[in-house]
Amino acid sequence: MLQLRGAAALSPFRVNKLLASARQKVARLATMSTEFVHFVDLECALNDNGRQVLEQLLRYGPSCHAQSHDTQ
Repeated sequence: MLQLRGAAALSPFRVNKLLASARQKVARLATMSTEFVHFVDLECALNDNGRQVLEQLLRYGPSCHAQSHDTQ
C-alpha cells in the first residue's frame, strides 16, 4: 500500500478556529494541522515514471509536506 500526503485539508482560518475550540478542552495544545492522505493499492511496484505520473495526478492545492510514506 502506497501512502501519499496531499494538500492541506482545511484553510488556515479553519485550522485556527478549530485550534481555538480544541484549546478549550486541551489548554496545552500548541499547534494543529490537517492534510489529505491518498492510499494507493498497487498490484505491482511502480517504476520511477509511474510514480512521477501518480504524484502529478495527485498534486493540487498548496502542499503541506514534500514527503510520502510507503507502507507495505
